[in-house]
Amino acid sequence: MTTTALPLVKPTASQSVAGGVLISELIGVSTVYLGPLSYFFSIQERCPIVSRIGTTLGYLSVSIEPLVAPEWANGTREIEAFTPYEPPAIDQVEDQLEDFIDRTVLYRLTILHADELVARRKFPQVALRYGFFREPMQQTETVIIDPSAQRVDFNITTTHIADVTTAFVKYINGSSLVIEVYGSK
Repeated sequence: MTTTALPLVKPTASQSVAGGVLISELIGVSTVYLGPLSYFFSIQERCPIVSRIGTTLGYLSVSIEPLVAPEWANGTREIEAFTPYEPPAIDQVEDQLEDFIDRTVLYRLTILHADELVARRKFPQVALRYGFFREPMQQTETVIIDPSAQRVDFNITTTHIADVTTAFVKYINGSSLVIEVYGSK
């Protein structure tokens, strides 16, 4: 599996790094259920950012769009070869992800913004961290929060290319994408 990865954030003089990851305080997590991707439905969610004690601290707007490569381009890693999934004619059976085993799919993950982020008063900067399937965790660039704004704009788009295997189908059907929201001063 390959990905268009975001670079790790470079720490400032007041921040520390352990194992190549920027250390800051976890504000909360946002969970995106991946089940609809099994039927090639796009996901557009406003997911709550939940603290360790279960308090909703804001909302994260996330979209995931599945794209497929034509059968003749199976195994390709060229992003231009992928197109949105076209459902079959109305009288045919809907495709499912498991019908695409041994083919290649691409997911375009977009994290637009965080709304009503309560922690913005405490942390002037936020960053996100997540891992898709078996990829290493990715951390976004730190975003400086405008204290007068109601929203923190991320506008991050990444692509994740996967060869469809039984393990990948199980991941999509039964797992979720957990996006961690970190704050730093």
